[in-house]
Amino acid sequence: MQGVYVRRIAYGFLVVMTLINLFPIVWLLISSTKPEIEMFQVPPTIVPRTPSLENYEVALFKKPFLHYLMNSAVIVLSATLLSTMTAAIAAYGLSRYRFPGSRLFVVFLLIVRMIPGIAILVPMFVLMKNLNLVDTYLCLVLAYGTFSIPFGILMMRGFYEELPLELEESAMLDGCTRLGAFLRIAFPLSAPGLAATSIFNFVMNWNEFLFALVLTSTVASKTVPIGLTECISLFRVMWGPLTAATVVFILPILVFAIFAQRYLVAGLTFGAVKG
Repeated sequence: MQGVYVRRIAYGFLVVMTLINLFPIVWLLISSTKPEIEMFQVPPTIVPRTPSLENYEVALFKKPFLHYLMNSAVIVLSATLLSTMTAAIAAYGLSRYRFPGSRLFVVFLLIVRMIPGIAILVPMFVLMKNLNLVDTYLCLVLAYGTFSIPFGILMMRGFYEELPLELEESAMLDGCTRLGAFLRIAFPLSAPGLAATSIFNFVMNWNEFLFALVLTSTVASKTVPIGLTECISLFRVMWGPLTAATVVFILPILVFAIFAQRYLVAGLTFGAVKG
């Protein structure tokens, strides 16, 4: 009986914490359908008296938010694909080959991942300016890869070390090269790791603000986090369009998380956190 009570308390606690975490999202969704005057009523209205989609119309069609959304999609998907594939190849090499300084190199990757982004922001801007890449898609793809690739290598290395070497050795005995063994054996078997790494990289890059703020300046390459700031001026905050645009901004993350959560759980339980 004691175990039943403990389980009920644990479930109750999880339900309460889930509701607390969901409340800001639900409130954001409700606010996005309210007229601006109703947002400041005291006491606040839980259900809008006159619900409207006007805020979404302003955000999506009277501001270049859809263009920002397309920019974010192209940049983030490209950066995620580039960093995940690069990390997979590099992590495989680190897990299968031992060379002088290999352990030190792993520590170096960890240090790079822990460096605050603002510490390399100015050198990154100078480098991109000298290469004439400022305010381009490629600029942000390379900038996001600066942090995504070390993180991906650290994650994927644990996956490859979990795979039995005998599988690749058998393939090489049958005539496969090391590259062939990687492409035909190790790479397909590391699918949970690739999925988990891709999810983390996607979410991290989708929400990135600092590099996008400094390295972009026009509608041609601004991402959604930067576009949201256009609803805030010196004298006014356009709360309605801001909440509507934010709902659209977080929607891809929610959908992505729902469909990818089983791969994420599988990835985290199969060597992704191995040191």
